[in-house]
Amino acid sequence: MNSGAQDIRFAVRSLAKHPWFTLAAVLSLAIGIGANTSIFSVANALLFRPLPYDDPDRLVILWNRSPGLGITQDWFSTAQYFDIKTGHHGFEQVAIAIGGNYNLTGRGDPERVGAVRVSSNLLPMLGARPDLGRLLTPDEDFPGHPSTAVLTDGMWARRFGRDRHAIGTSIIINGQTYEIVGVLPQNFSLPQEVVPLLDGTQQADLFLPLPLAPSAASQVRDHEDYNIVGKLAPGVSVQQAQAEMDTITARLRREFPENYPPNGGLTFSIVPLLEQVVGNVRRSLWVLLGSVSFVLLIACANVASLMLSRALARQQEIAVRTALGASHWLIVRQLLTESVMIALCGGAVGIFICLVSVRWMHILGTKSIPRLQDVGIDGRVLLFTLLLSVFSGILLRHGTGIACFKTRFEWDSEGCEPRLGGNERGLGAWQQSSAAARHFGSGALSRPVDRCRTSHSEFRAAARCVAGVQPTVRAHVRPDDDWSTIQRQTNRLK
Repeated sequence: MNSGAQDIRFAVRSLAKHPWFTLAAVLSLAIGIGANTSIFSVANALLFRPLPYDDPDRLVILWNRSPGLGITQDWFSTAQYFDIKTGHHGFEQVAIAIGGNYNLTGRGDPERVGAVRVSSNLLPMLGARPDLGRLLTPDEDFPGHPSTAVLTDGMWARRFGRDRHAIGTSIIINGQTYEIVGVLPQNFSLPQEVVPLLDGTQQADLFLPLPLAPSAASQVRDHEDYNIVGKLAPGVSVQQAQAEMDTITARLRREFPENYPPNGGLTFSIVPLLEQVVGNVRRSLWVLLGSVSFVLLIACANVASLMLSRALARQQEIAVRTALGASHWLIVRQLLTESVMIALCGGAVGIFICLVSVRWMHILGTKSIPRLQDVGIDGRVLLFTLLLSVFSGILLRHGTGIACFKTRFEWDSEGCEPRLGGNERGLGAWQQSSAAARHFGSGALSRPVDRCRTSHSEFRAAARCVAGVQPTVRAHVRPDDDWSTIQRQTNRLK
């Protein structure tokens, strides 16, 4: 313990004597470690942290696919929902949802909100518990009951200022009155990447009942607008559930050939909910982690070059210590302590860089990163940074240790002078090979990163914009009126 503390004190004094060298080395490593920590913080939230719902490993989302007709991902009809609900035995629960951006009027200023109509079991299946009031009840899954609404915490705070007396009051959504019966907790959300609604609603602000009459809804097969979310029964794997689902779709193809042509290849795919959230970015994250590792390798090589030049100036010091009886391991341990201290300081600054990066990601609110609200620094990220810093320090020691302690004495007319041992060629070969590996790796990973970043579209996006219009129900009753209104507004914009 005393020898370790002595090594640390000596390393602090040695680095303090050369502040510009220490600053340059720490900042160089901080950039590499900070970049790795920033990407790892995103990967930690998306790949290593479970979804914030009850039993997330059992939650799945279903997709309607007909590859023979070119339909790779589609929503469901109410009839298909009842086919799955009554015919599949591998699910503990099956829930249905549909939503969009609706007009909220009444108390306060009018605004567009994300409203989701759900079966009563969806919120409890996800583990939601009301902070105020109650959730939707099974009776509200059937027609003939009063219209009710459950607000999210954000909606409650924005619209009602967290007034607890909001329970029991009414709001008007698309011209229809709903009674507020409950408020969800602050930590519950249902973003678009978890349940991609047909209308593209980014965030659910309130939940409404979805009354369906089984006798009528089970006959509707041509309106495929609904999401289906399920929870697997304990002990049932996705593969087992998919096998049973394939028997259901095979029966539907036989019984309803006019709706599901034989060449369509109808299938209902079961996708784990976590895979639904991160499926499109998983490969990109692994490629980015590989890319920033080369950034750290370049930083280590640059710092190793600085330490090598400093080691050449310290040859006489090392030779004197060796002559006074310092063992080979003692010198190596001292150099390793200095390298690790530099790397740990770089890691501390790298944590600050990561904090700034994460803050900017939250401010910009980029849509390319799912679960952005979960991205941050936790114990796993700090442990990753610590291990990365120690690894960098050890890597630095191996890059310069050859030149530092392999020393020989040469006598000339002026006396004894220490010089590098016969490792000049090996050291040069190591630098050249590491540089070649860095450049090769960076070039090999640059193309996958570029392919993940860019998307090839057949549309010309330049000088184009997209707008959405949803008239209220009272203002437009007939579909012909909606179409004529859209035509008039389009002509005005030309």
